[in-house]
Amino acid sequence: MAATSSTTYASAIRTLYLKKLVKTASGMLVASRWANTKTIGRGEGDTVRFNKILRPAKVTAAATPGTLITPSDATALTSNYFEFGIENWGDSFGFNEDVSVTSFIQDKDNRETIANQMARSLDYQIMAKLATQGIRFRIDGDTDYQKSGTCTGTPTTTALISTGLDETTDDFWAGGFATVTNPAGPNYDLTRQVSAFAESTDTATTAAFPQASTTASKYWIAVGTGIVATDKLTTDGLLLSMARHEKFETERFDGGMLRMFIDADQHRDLWTDETFKNSAIHDSSERFKNYRLGRWWDTEFLASSEMYREDVDGTENQSTGVVYVATLFGKNSYSISSFANPGGSGKFGMKFQIVDTPDSQNLRNSAHWISWKSMWAGGVTRATSVHGLMTGATDIGVIV
Repeated sequence: MAATSSTTYASAIRTLYLKKLVKTASGMLVASRWANTKTIGRGEGDTVRFNKILRPAKVTAAATPGTLITPSDATALTSNYFEFGIENWGDSFGFNEDVSVTSFIQDKDNRETIANQMARSLDYQIMAKLATQGIRFRIDGDTDYQKSGTCTGTPTTTALISTGLDETTDDFWAGGFATVTNPAGPNYDLTRQVSAFAESTDTATTAAFPQASTTASKYWIAVGTGIVATDKLTTDGLLLSMARHEKFETERFDGGMLRMFIDADQHRDLWTDETFKNSAIHDSSERFKNYRLGRWWDTEFLASSEMYREDVDGTENQSTGVVYVATLFGKNSYSISSFANPGGSGKFGMKFQIVDTPDSQNLRNSAHWISWKSMWAGGVTRATSVHGLMTGATDIGVIV
């Protein structure tokens, strides 16, 4: 076991090491850089509540000339709320092999390795939330396995009931994702995964929404059943997803841009699409250390191996999941909150502990032990502004 005492580096050395470590991690973090962020002070196990004013219906008829508007005529501004739970992520590191005078490990090597792991870990958590809390669409557009409708009956916080869900097989929608798409009722812009479906009552059981939906609530539901490797990411699918963002009036990043996370396997398939091949633009600025960046039309792509994959039943499977979820999103579509306690050094509410007393069991000679801890809450605040495009992909065959 690594030592767990609070013995630390001398102040000057510790400050230098951590400053460079956090700076390196900051350069690698991408998903967090594009989020709407806030630093607050709360305790582990708490939740953060977000209140959102719902969009009033548009005016479609002219006002009567000479009519006075009175307080009783005022349209009420209403709000919904949803909550993110505070999560605690972290890891610790130490050497388990001899570090002698004949084996050279530079301080920079330690920092780069730890910073890379920190950034990949935190970015992946954000990307997974985008994939599971955004609205889902199938690349093949199969209307048997994705549809829209209006809630009927008496929905609850864990059930969407609709006569439009008229499939005749139990658990038809299990593993899929349901999103409330209109601001007229509760849970607007929220997505929850479906765990079961009862064909006799047209009821999709979901993870809990913060409030019960109403018969005014419209939904979109999609499941990955039938998606196979040949259902590749294409420019036709991208164009349709861009058009959907226009329909949902998604807020754009500076320069009118949307952004998209795609897996390396999906990126490879895009290059077999002649339209993409003839019009893609690549960024060689190395703004993001471990990611490759590209642009097509008004969308900026970031390709990596850290993206979200699942089986057709909706179970996360990073290694061999056949369903790859590429997320296309706009500005202010997701939020992360970091927390001042645990305090510590640097950004992201990270707390570091470094021990410079060698552990006789696994820390040799002058090796050091370091751990990092991050308390944060994160999730999608506008599900209709994060489109999870479900595709298959040609497996490159390398698992990392």
